[in-house]
Amino acid sequence: MKSLNQFLIEREKERRENPAPRPLRNGEGSDDQDYYDLISHYKNSARHELEPEKAAEFLNHARALKHHGDVSDNAHLGGAYS
Repeated sequence: MKSLNQFLIEREKERRENPAPRPLRNGEGSDDQDYYDLISHYKNSARHELEPEKAAEFLNHARALKHHGDVSDNAHLGGAYS
């Protein structure tokens, strides 16, 4: 099971390897994929395999990204149904 730091480090490494992201679509936020990945990881594995405090770190990080990042309403809704 990945820790939050390992998950974020791998995500940052992927971003460095692919520096030119695709153009954003209309109504899409730049942090949508990160938000969706964090919520999906929390819902599908972290809350079942980690201690509650460590699993909550993924959820808290996703919530902070929603409030302080560029996450669209569609990504937020998609995370609810993932």
